[in-house]
Amino acid sequence: MFKKLSVVLVAVLVLAIAVPVMAQEKAKGKRKQAGEKARPQAQVLPKALLEGLELTDKQKATLEEIAKEMKVPMMEARKAVDGLLTDEQKEIRKATMAKAKEEGKKPQEAQKAVDEALKLTPEQQEKMAKAKEKVAEVQKQIRDKVIEILTPEQRKIVEEKMKKARGKGEGEKKGRGGKAKKSEQ
Repeated sequence: MFKKLSVVLVAVLVLAIAVPVMAQEKAKGKRKQAGEKARPQAQVLPKALLEGLELTDKQKATLEEIAKEMKVPMMEARKAVDGLLTDEQKEIRKATMAKAKEEGKKPQEAQKAVDEALKLTPEQQEKMAKAKEKVAEVQKQIRDKVIEILTPEQRKIVEEKMKKARGKGEGEKKGRGGKAKKSEQ
């Protein structure tokens, strides 16, 4: 009798410990998956422009407020773009973007590769242009709000980064490649 009781007690203890641990692991997995899905859309602030700036606590707090304020408009604008694509086109976009990143392409070059790979219908192209204008509008609002809180020195650094980014996107490599491609078509 004592032997049976001890076996039952051990089994109950094992279950009492294992079930909560398994539940925690399952919950962690769900949170991680939810976080992974939300991360690409959650980025509102232009982090590359802010890298290396020594921001004050007040500036950091204001940036957090800007991010909260602009998160919904940015997500809605991005949703409008995503809503125009079929599931197959979304997969093509994802694969093309990954390949472009792997090849070290600049954002503008990567976007051009994606646009070419998607093979949008004329109707999609028209709607996509409007949706991208909305995204660009929201991005400009964010940039303007961010630049507004920076010191003159910080603004100068950010403006140089923006010029450099534009220069890389429209500079020699893309310019020559772009001209050659246009003349081939």
